[in-house]
Amino acid sequence: METKLSTGTFVGIVISLIATMSSILTLAATGWQMFAFILFAIVCFARPVALMTMELSTTLQGRGGPQLWVKTAFRPKWGFTSS
Repeated sequence: METKLSTGTFVGIVISLIATMSSILTLAATGWQMFAFILFAIVCFARPVALMTMELSTTLQGRGGPQLWVKTAFRPKWGFTSS
């Protein structure tokens, strides 16, 4: 049986990851403004990083992830420093 993650569940997971017990007071103090910041972070940071990771993962198939990508682009010395 295949299960799919709905949009509501995904948003709930993202909010719960961001609004942990340590930051819940900050979230309560800022109110709805914090949700605008979270949305801004998702659109301007998380989405481009996810798209970049998807593209590099399909282009450079192998074990290593970011270390492999940097090593391929900038030689082994810099690949080592990124790991």
